[in-house]
Amino acid sequence: MRSSLQPPSRLRWLALACCGVVAFASLAGVARNVLWGADQAQTATSGKEQLAALQYLVGGWRGVGQIARGSTRGAWTEKADWAWSFGKNGSALIGKLAEGRYFQELRLIPGKKVGEFELIGITADDQELKYAGSTDEEGRLVLVASEPKDELPQRVTIRSTANGDRLLVLYERQSASGTWQRLGEVGSTRIGSGFGQGSSQKECVVTGGLGTMAVTFEGKTYYVCCTGCKELFDADPAQVLADYRERKEAEKAQREAEEKGTK
Repeated sequence: MRSSLQPPSRLRWLALACCGVVAFASLAGVARNVLWGADQAQTATSGKEQLAALQYLVGGWRGVGQIARGSTRGAWTEKADWAWSFGKNGSALIGKLAEGRYFQELRLIPGKKVGEFELIGITADDQELKYAGSTDEEGRLVLVASEPKDELPQRVTIRSTANGDRLLVLYERQSASGTWQRLGEVGSTRIGSGFGQGSSQKECVVTGGLGTMAVTFEGKTYYVCCTGCKELFDADPAQVLADYRERKEAEKAQREAEEKGTK
């Protein structure tokens, strides 16, 4: 005689089947979440290998911009901070430009083909201009605007020198005849690199690089690293030296803080 507390065989198998379905669904959900997380991570870092060729950009930079070589007219100082970004749309190299002449931010992402790159320039009033290009035989990254705007550069050329301690960014526009005309070029030294410093430790009062050219102000001798810095110094030595002293005080405070942190 079958016990009244024991469910019929058909019901028992149905219950076991339902439990199996639930368990399978749970396992499938876990696997899906794991795979989704992996996909998200892969998406975030996609393009990283391609952008690694531009690793030299990463870091802080201090530079001088000149509209025309050999002239201080319209010259400006500029700071840049380049860093990696890993977001839902993939990898990017983002440069934040302090007091940039044309852009406040530059974003570099992989192009549609291997070896190609895209640049998005963002102005102070949040306008965006897109460029595309690749590295030429001389190692320069040359990017041309896809939809040029008259008031903004139509071509941007980026190159690294001095084993990665110097960065040159050239801005140009195209004339009606098709030739490229210089709008300005920013020559920057990597902050903290000690670029070119020899035993004399003469420091450029403008960029912090190796001071190779002597300049004077109020009877004292200082050093700059290039003709552009010399012209900027000659135009307003008091301001250049004020900025230099402020920078050195900040560097000293940072060193002291780091020394305290290691004790």
